[in-house]
Formats: sequence, structure tokens, C-alpha cells
Amino acid sequence: MSLANLLGMLPAMFLLVYVGAAARDALEVQPSAAADFYQQILKYVGLAATVLMVVVVTRLARKALREAEQAQEKSGVIGKARVDENYAPTPFDKDGDGR
Repeated sequence: MSLANLLGMLPAMFLLVYVGAAARDALEVQPSAAADFYQQILKYVGLAATVLMVVVVTRLARKALREAEQAQEKSGVIGKARVDENYAPTPFDKDGDGR
């Protein structure tokens, strides 16, 4: 897995972790009102930050993809297949003995 894939998946992963933690905590018995208040604030701030990051990363990715598509259209690469005339498939060696 490439580093770009990992970085692209992180915001959604954090969002899902926050949603799961919030659902788990909602089902548990709360210890005290004061502690509950601060925990809820931290959860909502964390959830808001995660959602914000997902939106920002998505917009940046869309912008980068749009720019890459425009660059390909200008270079004329789209629609032209690259075919290697000398390509020959490699036979599968089932026994591993080279025959």
C-alpha cells in the first residue's frame, strides 16, 4: 500500500472511529454530570475536527484530480492506447522447474 493511499484513508478512518466511540459511549451509563459535560464537549470537538478534515481533504483531492485531468487533456494523452507490439505473455510455470 502506498503512502498516498494511507494518507487518503486516514480522515475517513478517524471519522468512523469517532462515530463508533460516540455510539459506544451513548450506550454506557454515565458516571457524573460534570465529567459527562466535558467528555461530550471533547467528543463533539473531535468529531467536528474530523468531519472538517474529511471535507478539506476531499476538496483538495478533487482539485488535484481536476488539474491532473486538465493537464492530460492538454497533452493529448487521453484516448490513445499504449500498445507494445512485442508483448508476449509469460507462461505460468506450475511446477517451478523451468519447463
